[in-house]
Amino acid sequence: MTGHAETIPSLGTATGARLPLWRQIRWSLALTFVLLVIIPAALIGVITATRVNTMARDQATSQLESVAELKSQEITRWLADSQALLSVLMSDELSHSRFLLLTSLDIGSGASLQRTFGEVFRSTVAVHPNFSEFFFYDETGYILTSSNTIQIGKIVARQPYFDTSLKVPYTQPPYYEPGSDQLTMIITRPLVNKGETVGVLAGRLNITNLGVVMGERTGLGESGETYLVSTEANYLLTPSRFPGYPLARAYHSEGIERSLAGESGIGTYENYRGQTVFGVYRWVPELQSAMLAEVEEAEALSAFRETLMFLFALVAVLAVVAAGLGVLLAARFSGPIAVLAGAAARIAGGDLGQRVTLRARNELGILAGAFNNMAGQLQDLVESLEQRVADRTRDLFQTLQVGQLATGLIQSDDLIPSVVEYIREQFDLYYVQVYLIDDVGRHAVLEAGTGEVGRTLLARRQRLDLSATATVTRAARMRRPILVSDTAASELCHHLARDDHCFRVLDHRLSLPAPFTAGGGQSHALGASSRIALSISRSSGDSFQLVAAAFDTTCSTLLTPAMTDEMSGSASNQAIARCTSGCPRSAAKALSCSSLAKLACVA
Repeated sequence: MTGHAETIPSLGTATGARLPLWRQIRWSLALTFVLLVIIPAALIGVITATRVNTMARDQATSQLESVAELKSQEITRWLADSQALLSVLMSDELSHSRFLLLTSLDIGSGASLQRTFGEVFRSTVAVHPNFSEFFFYDETGYILTSSNTIQIGKIVARQPYFDTSLKVPYTQPPYYEPGSDQLTMIITRPLVNKGETVGVLAGRLNITNLGVVMGERTGLGESGETYLVSTEANYLLTPSRFPGYPLARAYHSEGIERSLAGESGIGTYENYRGQTVFGVYRWVPELQSAMLAEVEEAEALSAFRETLMFLFALVAVLAVVAAGLGVLLAARFSGPIAVLAGAAARIAGGDLGQRVTLRARNELGILAGAFNNMAGQLQDLVESLEQRVADRTRDLFQTLQVGQLATGLIQSDDLIPSVVEYIREQFDLYYVQVYLIDDVGRHAVLEAGTGEVGRTLLARRQRLDLSATATVTRAARMRRPILVSDTAASELCHHLARDDHCFRVLDHRLSLPAPFTAGGGQSHALGASSRIALSISRSSGDSFQLVAAAFDTTCSTLLTPAMTDEMSGSASNQAIARCTSGCPRSAAKALSCSSLAKLACVA
């Protein structure tokens, strides 16, 4: 056939042995099974990993925020305790009066009082390590007394805290004093007498204690730290917990810059050591410094990475298990299909005896049963087709033999009995007889019959009234063949039911061409002077048509040129005879009619 754009491969090439691996159903099923396991596991792993990563980050930042909050509270408490200590030193009446007395004396005249306050300040420093020095100066900034005698007589009027200290209690953020390379912090409290500030008690805070506070690493892990950075040149206010990072050096990072700009927040960035960290940064206005709490990202996400490795290992194990189970299950499911495919290929190759044996109780078992049934039906069909072809060939040959026999007979009296007997023998019929319609057209007269029954009927000069309801007479009146499959039950054959006969009629006496149907075909009858009824005993449609063909051939033989001339002068409008048999075209090609009697066959 034409019109197809592609060629469908034969079944013989569809076996698993000739297919590439990626097209074999076994490996396709195995791959599908593996994908069905791996894809959901991978999706779950990705979702879980993402969730764990988010949780680890949130946990790390939450921990750092907690630490930063704790450190802020400790700094606030440290400053508050320091301010409270100054208040205690000035709160009692004796100390207050002594400070007033000291401010009222001339410079150099209160030496004993200076020594007394010096002793008190030194003892307080010894008890309270938050301070490294206490000193007292008047409204001009002149230091009247100090725990450090070297400081007595110095003037602090140019220090950044002086002006503010005369007004309110004040904490000076860390700064570098002239001539010093270390940061210092001063906390002050004014001495007021009658609404005027007459002096200021100041204390130098021990910044080392800030380092102790900030150096506490609870909740920070191995790489975490908290530290303070001063606005003074971005120097560290508290020491780094990692060696090699001195205080008097400028340090920069995203967290440092943001917090020194007055911002507070969290983020992931590179710290002053160049390590990627999770950081919490805050601005501490009391110290005018940035406080940062940081932990390295690698440590913070270590739990996430462990979870991720576990998930990878789990997915790998699932993949291996799925691959193994996939191969086993695919082999189990595809094995019967491969068996069916192989059997189908062998059947396509001509081995119609192939059958499959599957004991599965599922759809594959049903498919195997249906396949075996189909294969059996196909084998029976091919074998029966071969037998039918042989039978048809034999019947056609016998039909030709009938024609040859009819051609070899000269006298018509010998023709009909011989043909009737030959037809019965060759087509394995029980009984065959021929009736001729008399000239008057009232009776069908038995012309020939086979066997003892035929001879008996011929001896009695058997004739049938055409007005009767017998099968022969009805076929003659209706001018069409009658085929009865069950002669015992049909009312059409009740006259000859004991002989199990039915009839086909050839009409030789039509004045005009008339339809004559046999098996769906159409023909015109012979223009002759008689009608013939043929009786057969077998209901096979094919044999019926072949017998009709054989008898029609005989009819054609009867029409000799002399008979044709005689027919041409009759009152009926004679026509050239055309026989119809409904026979196969192969049979029609084998049959021959005379030049005046042409065979017309409609398949």
